[in-house]
This record gives sequence, C-alpha cells and structure tokens, in this order.
Amino acid sequence: MFLVDLGRVLITIGMWVSACRPTSPSSELPTPPPPPPPAPGHAAIDAGGADSSDAAPDVTATAAPQMDPDGNDDGTEFAAALPRQGRFVKVGRHFASLQRICDLRAFGGKLYAGHATQPLMFSGATVTRFDPATGKFDLLFDWNRPGQPEKGGGAGQGFLRIRNIDGRLYVPDGDPPYLGLGMTRFGVEGYVFTSDATGRFAPARRPGYLPPALSKDGSAGSVVLPGALHVFDVIRFRGRLYASTGAVLKDWTRSNASPATLFASTDSGVWEAVATHPDPPMRGAWRFRYLVRFKDRLYAAVTDFDAQDGVEYVVFEPAPGSRELGKGRPVQVTDGGAALTLRWFTDRGKLYWLVNSGVFVTDDGDHWRRIPLPVSAGHPADMARVGDDVVLLTERALFRVDPSGLHQIAVVDESMSPAKARNLTCAAPLAVLGGTLFAGGQRRGELFKLEAAPEP
Repeated sequence: MFLVDLGRVLITIGMWVSACRPTSPSSELPTPPPPPPPAPGHAAIDAGGADSSDAAPDVTATAAPQMDPDGNDDGTEFAAALPRQGRFVKVGRHFASLQRICDLRAFGGKLYAGHATQPLMFSGATVTRFDPATGKFDLLFDWNRPGQPEKGGGAGQGFLRIRNIDGRLYVPDGDPPYLGLGMTRFGVEGYVFTSDATGRFAPARRPGYLPPALSKDGSAGSVVLPGALHVFDVIRFRGRLYASTGAVLKDWTRSNASPATLFASTDSGVWEAVATHPDPPMRGAWRFRYLVRFKDRLYAAVTDFDAQDGVEYVVFEPAPGSRELGKGRPVQVTDGGAALTLRWFTDRGKLYWLVNSGVFVTDDGDHWRRIPLPVSAGHPADMARVGDDVVLLTERALFRVDPSGLHQIAVVDESMSPAKARNLTCAAPLAVLGGTLFAGGQRRGELFKLEAAPEP
C-alpha cells in the first residue's frame, strides 16, 4: 500500500465528513461563491388517482427498437399468487444480518440479502444468502473488517444494492473504509464487489482485510473506482457497466468539488469517470444514487447534500446506437425539488418513482402522475410484480396497485419496519422466489415472507 501525504488525507476526511452531512455549505469555503448551477428542467405532474392510465404512448412504425430492456439488472422472478388478505411472518436471520436488509435478490434458486447498520453513518456491511429448500442462512461476504481501527470508518458502511448482471452479482460498497485502502494511487477510492457465476464472493484479503483481488474474466473479486466516495448502484446500459457515486476530482484541493459522478467500465478493465452533476462540477457535495433504464434512457437519481439546487434526477439519452453517454439533462419534478429517491421500479411500459414524499408513475418518462398514499402508510419502500399483480410496500402496509387505487393486503408491524423511517438511504426491499413474496426487515435484519391470513 502506498503512502499518501498527511495533509491531503486530513483535507479529504474533512471533505468526506461535510459531504455525508445534509447541511448548508461550510462557512469556511472560499469566497466569492461560484455561479449557480444550471436551472433544472421541470417534468410535468398530471392530476389524477393511482396509475390512472394503462395505455403506453403511441409508438410509430418507424421507431427503432430499444437497445436495452426497461428496468435494472435484477433477474426478477414474478411467478407467485397474491392472497386477498395476507400477513408477514418471520423467516429468520443470520447472526451477521446486522440491523437492516437494504436489498434482496433472487439468484440461482436462493435469496441474497445486502445488509447495513446505518448506511453511510456506521460500520456494517455483509451479504447473506437464504436457501428456501433447506431453510438455511449463510454468510457470503463480510466487509466488517474485525479488529481494524474504527477511526475514519474501519469497515464498509452498508450494501445498498445487489444486481444480477450477465449472470454475476454486483454489490456496491456504500461507503469505503478510510476513503479507500490504497488499491490505486489516487488516494480516494470506492469499490464494487462481484461474485462468480455460482454466486460465490471472494473473501477480504489478509492481513488487513483488504478488498479482494480485482475481478477478471468472470471471477469473484472487486472493482475499484478511483476517486469515488460512496457507491450506490450498478447498471448495464448500452453495452457498458455504470456505477453511481459521488467523487473527488484531481483538483479537489482547489475547487472543494465533490460532484455526483458516473463511472463506466472500459475494455481495459479500468473504470473511468464519464459524467457528473453539476456539469461542469462546482463547489459542494452531490451524489448519484439509484439507477434505472427506461425507454432507452438512463435515469440517475441525485442527492444534493448542500441543498444548492432542486435537481431530483438526471436523464441521459444517447443517440441511437451510441455507446457514449453524453451530457445529462437535470430534472426537477416536485414543486419544492430535492425529493430523495428511494427506488425505481419498471413494469409493462411504466416507470414508478418512489421518493420520500410519495410515489409517482409515468408512461413516457417525462409526465408524472402521483399515486395517493394513505397518511397511515408511511414512506414507500419498494414495489414488485407478483403474478398478475403489482404490489407496493410502505413502512406500515402492503398494497396491491391497480387503476382503481391502492388495496391493502397486509399490515407491516413494528418488528419488521420502524414506525418512522430513520434512514432513507435503505428502504425495506421486496423479492419473489419460489412462488413466495419476501420482504427485508429494518430492525434486526430479519427476513419475512407473505402468507395468506387466516379467515376471520
């Protein structure tokens, strides 16, 4: 491991602490202030009830076929029957399940879970696996780095997504230990951990619990993102892999800029920064969060820690056939702006947008309709297709979603989800496996499944 100049490390840590705190810009930043970022475009919100239109926009006969399917790379299984009235029952947990399950992914007939304690705040990051055939839980990857100094963040701080891309699992490291462990010469770096085709992950390397060796030719290992501070998501788009992060720039000591950044894979295996928000970068801290494909566009959710703009996501729409991402289009949908994206979900020509203030749906990617939620439902968490139905999980209930509105199927009690969300970086996930709908708990990292409720 190479040595980094002490002053550089101290400045980096100070910047990281500021970036992780949703406050106004520091009074110590140099003056005068930079020019404001470009005003975001506004997407329309149409009045109406829940998912009031089933018709997709007209597509002309000359329209080119989509290069990528809608959604993300999650290998979702749909075959399951949804009861009229159900209840969530506890399946169990692994001892390394920590506090929260942030994502669930069906893969190879088993269910993989990404865990966190308090994402981007406290150490804790593991991947566990549940086998419904045996009822057994296994620990697949431990990024807690036991025995390492905690000052500066001794371990990973949450696995927020698990993606199935081309038959392998990709797990972004939400917040790397010490801003990186010296696998590159940049001084700051983020990681994505990859499985092999069987779902096996390589362990952390000893001594020192370093990231696994670089992944090559489909092997289990790691991907290194030079300059990345947080890594939220990974997606395949136009033949390349992209990771959503915030990053520091080569001239960050002068600019204090930590823009939202997309990294892309290259043919050489080295990942490079290809897009930022703001563009060009400016002083402050932004992050690209969760990613989704829709109608040959890439949607990248945005978090602005310093509340300098109202941008809620950035849309990238390359020219047909192009692998170049191009310049993104910043978008604000809600009146107040800065809505915090919890998840995206696509289904049969619709894109659903789950944010801290509610749920929206669009047919064309530009015009949104709000799906009214009961006040008692709490924050939305996740959506899934279950057989012929689409369901919405919130903090306190599970609903079936159809054009007539929301129909409650089950109540979510305190053992599964806090009455008040305490960390909107990690929302309770859903997954379907073996004809059963599963949900991830937010108290003790427990796995739950939906069963038909007894008749009264």
